[in-house]
Parts: sequence; C-alpha cells; structure tokens
Amino acid sequence: MERSGLSNFCRVAPIAALDVAGRLAVPISVIAIAEGSALAAGAAALFVNVGALIRGLLAGRAHRFALEQVYRRLVAATRARAISELCSRPLASSSAMLAVGADRVARVATSTMPRLVADLAGFAALAAVAWTVTGAAWVFGAAAVAGVLGGFVALVFVRQRRTERAAHSELAELYAGLDALFEGSADLRAHGREQTLAEQLAQRTSTYASAQARASLYSTLLGVLPVGLALLCAVTLASTAELAQSVRLQRPHAIVLAAIGATALLHALSLVRTLEELVRSAPHRRQYADFVAHIDAATPARAATPEERASAATRSPAIESQVFQKTPELSGKSAILERPPGWLKDAVIELDGLSVQHPGASVATPADLRLRWAPGNGLALLGPNGSGKSTAALALLGLVPSARGRVLIDERALDADAFAALCERVAFVSQRPYVAPGRTVAWHLRMLAGHDLSDAELDGALAAVGLTSTSDAGQETTFAQRLAMTLSGGELRRAQLARILLPHGGRTPELIIVDEPEAGLDTEWRARIRELLAQQAKVARVLVIAHDPSVIPAGFETAACRRGLPGSTERP
Repeated sequence: MERSGLSNFCRVAPIAALDVAGRLAVPISVIAIAEGSALAAGAAALFVNVGALIRGLLAGRAHRFALEQVYRRLVAATRARAISELCSRPLASSSAMLAVGADRVARVATSTMPRLVADLAGFAALAAVAWTVTGAAWVFGAAAVAGVLGGFVALVFVRQRRTERAAHSELAELYAGLDALFEGSADLRAHGREQTLAEQLAQRTSTYASAQARASLYSTLLGVLPVGLALLCAVTLASTAELAQSVRLQRPHAIVLAAIGATALLHALSLVRTLEELVRSAPHRRQYADFVAHIDAATPARAATPEERASAATRSPAIESQVFQKTPELSGKSAILERPPGWLKDAVIELDGLSVQHPGASVATPADLRLRWAPGNGLALLGPNGSGKSTAALALLGLVPSARGRVLIDERALDADAFAALCERVAFVSQRPYVAPGRTVAWHLRMLAGHDLSDAELDGALAAVGLTSTSDAGQETTFAQRLAMTLSGGELRRAQLARILLPHGGRTPELIIVDEPEAGLDTEWRARIRELLAQQAKVARVLVIAHDPSVIPAGFETAACRRGLPGSTERP
C-alpha cells in the first residue's frame, strides 16, 4: 500500500507542479508587460501553452493508472464478498453507484485536487500583482480579452462534452460487467467463470481509461490553456502600443489590470467547478471507500471470504475433533482435474452433518443435513421455504462456509482449491439466475460456458427446451439472438435450463444442479422438464431442488432439509 501511494504521488505531483507553474506564469507575464518587456511576457505565455499540453498528457496517463487501480480494488472487494451479501437487494442495486464512485475517486486524485491547488496559488499570485500595479482599468480591453477567452472556452467545452459522451458508452459496458459480477456471482463461481469476467473487465477498463485520457486533455485546455491565450492577447496589445509609441506609461498598466481581471475570472470559474466536483462526487467516493475499506490491494483473488474467516475463528476444538477427524483432504485443483472424465459421476458424495448459519441468523439453514448420495441415482432436496435447500447446494460447491460438518467425495473432504476445480465439472442453474439488461440469450449462455460456444450448439440446446427461431417484421431471428429481458417468465426459465445441455469449459458437465426448475413453467412444460432431467441423469449426476414433486424424475433419491441449531436433533 505504501509503495502504491508513493507511485500515485509521483504521477500526480508533476501535474500539480505544472498547474501551479502555469498560474504563476500569469503574474510574471503581466509584470513583464508593465516593465515593457514583451519578449519575457511572450516566453511566459509560450510556457503556459506548452506546459498545458504536457500537463494534459501526464494527466491522461495518471488517470488511466488510477482508474485501473480503483477498479482492480473494486473487483477484488466484490470477489471477497459472500454470495448472500452480493445478491442482497441493497448491495446488488448499488453496483452502478460503486462504479461511479471508482471513477470519481480517480478523477479527484488526478485532476480535481491538482487544479484546486493551482487555482489557489493563482489567486494568491494575482492578488500580489494587483497590489503592486496601479493605473486606470481599461474596460474595453478587459472585455475584449474576456470575449476571446469566452469563445475559446465555449469551443473546447463543446469538444469535451462530445468526448465525455463517448467515454460514457464505454462506462456503460463496465457497469454491465460489474453488475454481472454482483448478481451473477453464484452462477459465475459455480462454473469457475468469475476470473474470466474479471479479466474482461480489466480490458474494458483500459478502453474506458483511454477515452478518459482524451477527455482529460480537453479538461486541461479548459482550465489552463485559456490563461495562455489571454496572455498572448495582452502581449499583442502591449507590443502594438510600444510600436505606435502612444500612451507608453498608462497603457501597459491598463493591460495588466485587464489581464488580471480576465485571469481572476478564469480562476474563479475553475475554482467553482472544482469545488462543485468535490461536493457532488463526495457521496460516490465515500460509498466506494466504505466498500473497499477492508480489502488490501495486494490480497490474492482467492483469499478467504469474511464468513470463512469468521467460521474458522469461532469453530470450537471439540467440534473439530468430532467432525473433522479421520477425513483426509482432497487437496489442490490438480487432485480433481487429474481425475478421469466421469469420475464425479461414479463418486460417492456425502454431506456429513452439514449446517450453515448465515451471519445474524439465530438458526442454521440447513441444520445437520446428512445424506449419502451413491452413484447411479439422481437426488432431490426437499423441504419448506427457508429450510436451506438452496444453501445446501451452494455448500456442496464450496460457495458458502459451513458452521459444522463437511462435504465429502469418496470419503475425502475438499479444500478451497479442490472446490474451485470441482466447479469446472459442474452445470449449475440457480433459483434466480442473473439477467443482464440489453444482452442476448446467447450472451448469457456463453458467459458461463467457459469457452466460445458455436451458434449450432446454442440453437440445439435451445431447441431441446422448445425455444426456436422466431419471425420479427418479416425477418427470421434465432432465439439466441433475442434479448433476455424481453422473454416471458417461462421462456426465460427454459433458456436458463438449456445450460445443462451445453458443455462447460469444453467438457460435458458431470454434476448438474438445478434449483426450482419448475419456476414460471406450466403443467405441460413441468412434465417435459422432468423428462429432460431424467435423460441427463443417465450421463451425469443430477441434483434437483424443487417445491413441486411433479418435476422430480422417477427413481431419484430424496433428502429433507430443515432449520435448527447446529448439533441439535429437534426443530426450534
């Protein structure tokens, strides 16, 4: 963190120094004009213009680095949050606000604060010059300078707004990706796709940062370069006065005062704009700072979640000795990845006294779930609402920590790396899968596939669930090309269920978990989904969580989930 802070300071310090030098060049120029030295004034004006260009380039680079840093921290903080927290409505609905906060943090650090320092220094210098120089104020000269300056500022302002609109479209893509990282966290982690999406976000950040770098240059022109233009106007007037040899004593003083007035107006406008940015961005920056406060920038992406750390800290030695003894660990990703294809289908999966107690909850859901899932049969988890059926499925994939008990495969417990590898053999359809606004069905299916699915693969899987091409305004459109948000509830659910028919990571899934497949479907389609699950159970392990028994294929084993206290046998 200290090295990162020093690096950021080294990037921003030259920007602030050039801003301050540009402001100080103004009083130096007007003093030179008053003394009759047009050459010195011209040199100062040239320095302001060249310095502004250099400042713009430096600011663009600094802003790019700052943006990449704050978005990395935002993504790291998101990945370290528990699924239950990310999917909660208050936090999930704030993803766009957090993205705005990240942008404001970078902008304030690399642009707003250097400009504030420079404006204050410029005001101090102008006050000193105005105190020294006396003479009659040339109203018309000041008006001419202000008119030229205003026209230039308006021209650059229009250009800046166009550039910002272009950057906004890139930012919208960042919002969509970050939103998927929030609300689609369960699906992404279950399929091992979270890292890929994070890398795509990093690439999108670079594109957005480049657009912001161009906008930063125009912002610099608005804040600094007009001062140089004003000085050039003043130098021209002074040179003309000397050549004409008229009013040689009063006119330079008048030009000085006019330049001071115009420059002071510029500083005033810049200062108001700077303070406005600080005030308006404060809530966004505060929200971002609160969200990433507990994340160290150097923390690896695979760090334990807060719940995992809390669970490890509060687990008693007695429970450790009773539940975890004599259960050798299946350690590391390679331990699972090196197993032959189909291994998971033929393995014995056990939940040994599994209890999950969410933060703040008084009871566990599920409580002391015990089952032995032998190969050859599907499994259905049953139980009333709130009994922990969905949580049990997440615990089976290692996505939520257990308060007690373990997941065993062939009598071996899985560590964190093995859980991550397990997800690469899984097709998981959650109870409420993430639906991105403005994205097609194909985009959603490919996001979780782990490789680029062909159009034929997509169309085949969708056709298997009754979703085929449609005709819109005389044009034939494949169902995969339709926007997911425009589908009916039943169509959307069937499109999501098509995932279990597609390869994941280039391989056929060996474990299929479907949470409430009947949601939004009528009686006919519930029966057809039961047949589809029965077919898939011949080639993979299928776990179904259902309220309606009609979607559970014949021959599936059943297990009941209940609420209670870990270690108890009675209902609360």
